[in-house]
Amino acid sequence: MYGLLLLSLACASPGPSKSGTQAVPVDSAVPADSAKPADSAKPADTAKSDDSGSEPRDCSWGPAAGVQRVQSEDLREISGLSASRVNPGVLWVLEDSDRPALITALDAAGLTLGTISMDGIANIDWEDLASGPCGEEQCLFVGEVGDNGESRESVLIHWFIEPELPSERPFALTVTANSQRFTYPEGPQNAEALVVEPSGSPVVLTKRMDGLTRLYRVPLGVEGTASAELLSSLDLERGMGLPTLVTAADLWPDGTRLLVRTYALMLELPIGPDGLESASMEHAVQLEPAIELQGESVAYQASPPAIWHISEGSQPMMNRVSCE
Repeated sequence: MYGLLLLSLACASPGPSKSGTQAVPVDSAVPADSAKPADSAKPADTAKSDDSGSEPRDCSWGPAAGVQRVQSEDLREISGLSASRVNPGVLWVLEDSDRPALITALDAAGLTLGTISMDGIANIDWEDLASGPCGEEQCLFVGEVGDNGESRESVLIHWFIEPELPSERPFALTVTANSQRFTYPEGPQNAEALVVEPSGSPVVLTKRMDGLTRLYRVPLGVEGTASAELLSSLDLERGMGLPTLVTAADLWPDGTRLLVRTYALMLELPIGPDGLESASMEHAVQLEPAIELQGESVAYQASPPAIWHISEGSQPMMNRVSCE
C-alpha cells in the first residue's frame, strides 16, 4: 500500500523422496510445541554445509540487476528470503501475515520447485527467513515476529533442519519444527528482520519509525517463554519515517558482515570479533539495490558471492547484486 510513496523515496535515496505430501523425517527435531532445539547444544563449527561462506570475499558489490520474475502468481507478499546452504541454487521464500504457511523453494529462473510446511504451525505474521547452523546440521529459521500494533504478548521463532530436496518437481514436504516463544525486555516490539549467528543463535532486528533499530538475541531451548537479550542498537542516521524502517536483514555465514535493508536503502556493516554486540553504523557501506515498490526481503548467497532481494507484489523481479 506504500507503493508510490516508496518508489519516490527510493528514487530520492543516494546510491552508495516422492512428491506430494510425504513427510520428511527429522530425527533430531522435537514437536513444535516444545522449546527444546534440535541438537543446538552441539558446537556450531561442526555444521554441515555445502555453501559455508568461509572463502574470503575479495571483491566489491556492484549495482543490482534484475534476473527473472517470480513465475508463480500465488507468491504476492514475499517478506522473507534465504539462499540455501544445503541445496545449491535454491532460494527459499515465505509470505507474511495471513498468507499460506509455506516455505517455497525457487530457482534462479523464478520457477517454483516445491514447498515445505511445518506440521501444526500457522502463519500469524511471519516476517523473515534465515539460514543458520543448528548443531551438526543447517536449519531454516522462521521469524513469527510481526507486530504492527506492538500489542502481542509474545512472538516466536520456528526452526527445522533443511532437508535435501527430492528430484521430483514440484515437491510438497512436511517437517516437524521446533519453536521458541519469547518476549522483549522493553515490551512488545514490531520487527521484520531475522539473522542467525554462527553460534546458531537467532537475532531479531526491530522496525522503528525513529530510525533506531534494536538487535535482540533470542535464547533457544528455554521452557515456556524466553526473554530476548538486547545486544545493541543501530542509528540509521537517515532521518525518520519509511526510509529507515528495517524490513529485512542477513548475516554472512562467518558473522563478519551484516546486511540491512529498509524500504529505500540497503546497507552492509562490518562486524568485529565481538559479534553483533558491537554492531555499529560507523563503517556502514550503502549498496545499490534495485528500486522496488515494497522491498521486504534480502539474502546473502555465499558461493558465488551475491545478494538477492525481492519485493512484495504480483510476480516481482528477482534482483541480484553481484560481487565484482
